[in-house]
Amino acid sequence: MKHLFTSYRFHTKVPFPVHQADGIPAVRNTGKTKFYRVSGLAWMIATFCIMFFTAAQADDQIKRHSEERSFAANVIRTTPDEITINRSGMESTVPVGDIEFITYENEPTQLREGRRSINSGQNEDARDTLLKLKDDMISRNDIKMERDFFIALANTNIAYQGGDVSLAKAIDGLEKFIKDHPKSYRYYEALQLLGDLYLQTKETKKADTAFTRLSKVESSPTIRAHGCLGKGRVLLTRGKAGATEAQKMYNEVQKTINAGEISGKMKDMMQLNVTLGLARCAAYQEKYAEAQKMAQQVIDSVPPEDNQMNALAFNTLGDALKRSGKPRDAIVAYLHTHLLYNLDPVLHTEALTELINLCRSTGDTLKARELEGIQLERYKR
Repeated sequence: MKHLFTSYRFHTKVPFPVHQADGIPAVRNTGKTKFYRVSGLAWMIATFCIMFFTAAQADDQIKRHSEERSFAANVIRTTPDEITINRSGMESTVPVGDIEFITYENEPTQLREGRRSINSGQNEDARDTLLKLKDDMISRNDIKMERDFFIALANTNIAYQGGDVSLAKAIDGLEKFIKDHPKSYRYYEALQLLGDLYLQTKETKKADTAFTRLSKVESSPTIRAHGCLGKGRVLLTRGKAGATEAQKMYNEVQKTINAGEISGKMKDMMQLNVTLGLARCAAYQEKYAEAQKMAQQVIDSVPPEDNQMNALAFNTLGDALKRSGKPRDAIVAYLHTHLLYNLDPVLHTEALTELINLCRSTGDTLKARELEGIQLERYKR
């Protein structure tokens, strides 16, 4: 879960003191006191500009996936499905699936710094900073919900990285957030994170429940698609027995994309995930050439700087090669994730586990032990 939260503010400053001369507003120049008469119209324009920019400074900032730039508005209320905003005196709603980020008016320093630390991967610093933001320092429930969500997110990331938070504790934190903040616009985001954690702890029934709930959200095609992708991953934990049903889930997302219900960068990301999901299904169905071709298509289309997607694609290729009886080629694929695209702890752990097993199966026990040491040192598991 990784967005750049940036707040754009307008600042106004009056450079010189304001005085009155014969009842007419005037602005004093530097040096000796000297007054300049200002027409009534000019004063009205100046007053309007000050009011406009002051109002802009006081607003929340909202960035939608479907728009290029963020805009100023006041968040009036939130639900899991949408937020209601007041923008230039007009009320409207924004579906949660289209929200890229929100920053709030007069955010506490701890919230800004905590968010920034999470975005830069400094999750322990983020958590420690956010824990300093006590309830009696918060006057707005939206900010309290943001604080609690980011603490839960930081702990989730720490757990994945093998830090001082266990996966079980991270699950507890997200479950508490969902219970405490049922009207948060981050409700479904927390539910998706929870489903991912359940998969990591092999609680597949709980994971399926979480993703099924997401897949039935009527208000957002994007959230429904995330749910279907998650259900596909759960089904693939059953191996070949779940591949056909998983394929149906990925095809549902493809239909949503084809119908134009998802657009922009989110559409591109969804398409890549669908392709790789279908490649996994093909490998389980013993369609090895098809699986390898789809994985390679993604590898060829994704820029090198997209660390996470490259890791997912090379792991998918490695899986297809392994199942087709080409363990040494599979090792090469997984080594790409281990050596080049290792920022995502879940995907890196998957690659390390596969490499350990493949090295043992090919008789390279020394390399297998070396990789086990790396996995234990980095992820404590």
